[in-house]
This record gives sequence, C-alpha cells and structure tokens, in this order.
Amino acid sequence: EKVEKRTRELVLRNQALELSQTILENIPFPILGISEENIIVLENRNMAHVVFKHNRKIVIGDNLSDYLDEIVTDKVRLAITEDREEWIKGYPLADKQYSLAISPLSGRYLGKGVIITFVLESV
Repeated sequence: EKVEKRTRELVLRNQALELSQTILENIPFPILGISEENIIVLENRNMAHVVFKHNRKIVIGDNLSDYLDEIVTDKVRLAITEDREEWIKGYPLADKQYSLAISPLSGRYLGKGVIITFVLESV
C-alpha cells in the first residue's frame, strides 16, 4: 500500500513537471531563465524569433553577457538582490525594440536567478 501511494505521488509529480514545461514552451513570449551567475539555463521556443548581435542563437550554458549588454546584466543582479521585478523599455535587438521584464525566482529558488520575458514593442 505504501509503495502504491508513493508511486501515485511520483506519477502526479512527473505529470505536473511535464505540464509546467509544456506551459513554459507555449507561452507566447520569448523567455530566458538566468542563474545567479548570469548563466543561461533555459529558453523557450519563442526565443528563436529574437535576433541577437551577429545573428547569434542562444546556447544554454553561455553567459548572458555574450548576448545582452551591461544594462541587462545590472538589472538581473538588482532583481535578484532586491527580490523585485525590473523592467527595461525600448531595448534594441536587431531592427526591433523590446520591453524586458526581469522577474526574480521565488520559493526555494529565491535569490537563485530570474526569468527574462521579451515583449515586442509595437512600431
């Protein structure tokens, strides 16, 4: 009985994890997950639409500063240390302007990183 209960719990956790990953992939905005060391640890599929300098594509494990400038890395540090959302409006990438929402992680990951959401500004 204990084994069956534990198995049910693990199945439910696995389903919740898969659902969370699917939701993240399908959010209609480009999203990056950044660790407290400024390492890119996650991207959703909409990041493919964002063009960085030299047409670089995001590589998990690279440093955020390889793609975005000090304005962004400073805001990431501030969001983590102050535990508050930071915004950068009118951030230029290629021929587009984005608003960047930099949101600190919460719960047991408080102080461990941020999520950056790229919102395309209307022309």
